[in-house]
Amino acid sequence: TAFCALVVPINMTGVLSGLPTPEELHSHIFAGPIKNALAEESYGQVIYAGTVTDWVNVTPQTLNVFSAPFEVTEYFSENNINPAQYEQIVFLVNGGTQSYGGEASIGSTYFYVNGSNIYIPVALVGFGTYQYNNNLTSSNGNLSHFDYLYVHETGHNMNALHDNLLNCKSGPASLPSECIHVEYGNKYSIMGDGAYGGHFSFFQKLRAGWINPSSITFSSNGAFSLNSLELPSPS
Repeated sequence: TAFCALVVPINMTGVLSGLPTPEELHSHIFAGPIKNALAEESYGQVIYAGTVTDWVNVTPQTLNVFSAPFEVTEYFSENNINPAQYEQIVFLVNGGTQSYGGEASIGSTYFYVNGSNIYIPVALVGFGTYQYNNNLTSSNGNLSHFDYLYVHETGHNMNALHDNLLNCKSGPASLPSECIHVEYGNKYSIMGDGAYGGHFSFFQKLRAGWINPSSITFSSNGAFSLNSLELPSPS
């Protein structure tokens, strides 16, 4: 299924020199590692496609996933862009305090743009690691930090939550009071901190709709054979 995104690069540094062109960004996102990662995550069910706009200069400010900056709204109007025609909006933020972080709605949210609200998934992806994309690969050797962050936030837009960890003092026999919740604690999931793996966990793939619930059998007791969900490979 095609999942069409509108990617809006936002520049808050006042300097455009040295930044990749919209064409280069389009190639990296929609014909490179990000498209390939989402196809692999979803077992070929997600064909990630979309449009990358020009860089939009924005006055330094704190952006959020609920409304577009004035400069972006103005750009959409001047270029006859209707974001409601897309299935996701992604802001690549260069400069400011959000240049190295990310934020996203879980599924769709009400997003205020061009004088009205639209209901659409929205993500903010810090652009600070893109320039060093080849040097900042995650320890899983698969995705760069920028790619990891982009896929992570897009995962939220596709209804995935964080993959966390309960660090319990006495193991399985621990009382709730002996457990500490660690956000991003699952090192084997891209929805955790992704240190050892670039895939979503089974549960998040189920939430995203990539695994058919009818293939899952629940039972109170008994002996069962488990079929592998996927096989290990270099990717």
